[in-house]
Amino acid sequence: MKNKHLFGLLQGLFTIGTGILSVGFVAVSGFGVGMNLLNLEKIAAQSTIDVQGAGNLEALKAASSPLMILSVLLILAILIGISRLSSLIFKKLKQNEIFVVENVEKMKCIALLAGSLSILSSLPTFLMNHSGIGSGYMFDLGYLIVALLLLSFAKVWDRANELV
Repeated sequence: MKNKHLFGLLQGLFTIGTGILSVGFVAVSGFGVGMNLLNLEKIAAQSTIDVQGAGNLEALKAASSPLMILSVLLILAILIGISRLSSLIFKKLKQNEIFVVENVEKMKCIALLAGSLSILSSLPTFLMNHSGIGSGYMFDLGYLIVALLLLSFAKVWDRANELV
């Protein structure tokens, strides 16, 4: 009985996480559209505030470039997918459907999404570096390790499905 409550709690947390990430997706989309409709040079020319300090015009242009916005949206979409699939796994576990093929397939999908994040999560940093703002590129090894662990768990779970 405790497991059902735990699985229900985890399902709820991942569902809330999916909602929060979805709001972030909409916010970034709105920021991208809004920033690309503005004429930043004209605003900077009319501004009495010195924009050469932190957060200068070049950094704002780089952050609001269509490639940057699309890369952030792609990362958010992948995180939404991971959160949603995790929620669905915990829903099955809560219903006492533990050793079913759907759980293995969802876990493999989460592993592939997490593995793709090991490269894609660094894309915004790469784009900022390419435009001359900041330096360094960081491959996120953590996502890759999580992906490999999830693939291993999926294989064990798949084998357990065969035995049950």
